[in-house]
Amino acid sequence: MSKLDRIYTFVSVVEQNSFINAAKKLKTAPATITRQINALEAELGIQLIIRTTRRLKLTEIGDLYYVEAKKLLEQFDATESLIAQSQSEPSGKLTVSLHRYFARWLVEPHLAEFMQTYPKIALHLNLGEFVPDFTLESSDIIFGTLGDGPADSVRKRIMSSEFIYCASPKYLAQYGTPLKPTDLINHRIIVHTIRRPADQLTFRNHAPLHINPVLWLNDSSMMKQAAINGLGIIKILNFRVEQALKAGRLVKILPSYGEVDYPVYLYYRANRYLDPKIRAFIDFFLQKFSSQ
Repeated sequence: MSKLDRIYTFVSVVEQNSFINAAKKLKTAPATITRQINALEAELGIQLIIRTTRRLKLTEIGDLYYVEAKKLLEQFDATESLIAQSQSEPSGKLTVSLHRYFARWLVEPHLAEFMQTYPKIALHLNLGEFVPDFTLESSDIIFGTLGDGPADSVRKRIMSSEFIYCASPKYLAQYGTPLKPTDLINHRIIVHTIRRPADQLTFRNHAPLHINPVLWLNDSSMMKQAAINGLGIIKILNFRVEQALKAGRLVKILPSYGEVDYPVYLYYRANRYLDPKIRAFIDFFLQKFSSQ
């Protein structure tokens, strides 16, 4: 086994958080994994992993070594496949984490066309709402999220929207319509747990406001439905509730305090050579988006 093999084994153990799971992934025996890690630690003269009966924990230097080892393996893989990628059609596994709204509104209607256009791409779609983090998401592309994203990523602006406050006519009839941000202190507020801090509301032309939410959710679709059902007031991107507003199921409140021009992004890793399958997905769906 080469040192590169031992480094790859170390990274697999860290990401699988288990010697046994790493052995399954690499299709080898747990004892082989143990020998490789021991040999790597002996070569380096340091302890990388603290083993206990219940879990694994990286040492401080082990954590630093993992970050650099991961970069090394990614660069090695990119270098190995560079020539082949430049001459072949897009192929292989492509993992995309995307917001459910964009999955249904933009990706789903064109999915068959994309798969017919690029038959060698094995597309893995993970739907959810999350802060963009390639380490946690294990994705090639993160599509339709808010926030600045990791420092080692490239971002493309998909669109912008206004963050608005709204509630159902039923709720406003029962609890009254707030006329200024501080009125929200006495109202029932539904919040999204991905926002930090979730119990603080922000506004245009007004200082942030601390509130005591009555309902905490990690899904904006459920937030919208909870508001339609009269459970409280929500802060949400305008395009998520546009139809409900037009139908009168929700009413926009505090219109002077919504946060305008809030960007929504697509992210991908900042590698020197962009994998053709990543480029194919980005170009295909951004073109579809621009024509919507």
